[in-house]
Amino acid sequence: MKLKIQQEVTKSNPKCVYRIKVDTMTGDADGYNDFNIDLPDSITGRVELKNVIIYCEVLAKQYRNGRGGGTGYYDHLDFFDEWFEEEWYYEEGEYMDDFEDYSIFYFDLDGKEFNVSAYLSEQDMKDVDSYEVKQ
Repeated sequence: MKLKIQQEVTKSNPKCVYRIKVDTMTGDADGYNDFNIDLPDSITGRVELKNVIIYCEVLAKQYRNGRGGGTGYYDHLDFFDEWFEEEWYYEEGEYMDDFEDYSIFYFDLDGKEFNVSAYLSEQDMKDVDSYEVKQ
C-alpha cells in the first residue's frame, strides 16, 4: 500500500481572538446549527465581547416555554440584527431557529484554543434584565 499526503484539510486557528460559538435548534430538535462570532483580543474587542455575552444571556431568557414557530421572534431585541441575524439559520418558508446555547473560546498567539468561562457582575445581570423577555 502507498499513502500520499495531500493538501492540508484543516484551517489554521485564528490568533489573539475570542470566539463565541452560538448554537441554535431547528424545530423540535429536528436539527442543530451553529455559527461563530470572532472578536479581537483588544480593548475594543473586549468591550464587544462583554456586550455579545450579555446579548447571548438575553437570548437564552427568551421563549423559555417555546414559541410555536414563525419568524421575527427576536425583532424586539435591538442588538439582534447587528450581531446575530446574518448568521442565524433560517430557510425561506421555514421557521427561524431557536437559540440553544453559547460557548466562549480564546485563541492565543500560537493559535492554541482554550475554553473560557464568563462570570457576569451584578451590573452585567442588571443589563441582561433590562431587556424585554418574551414568553
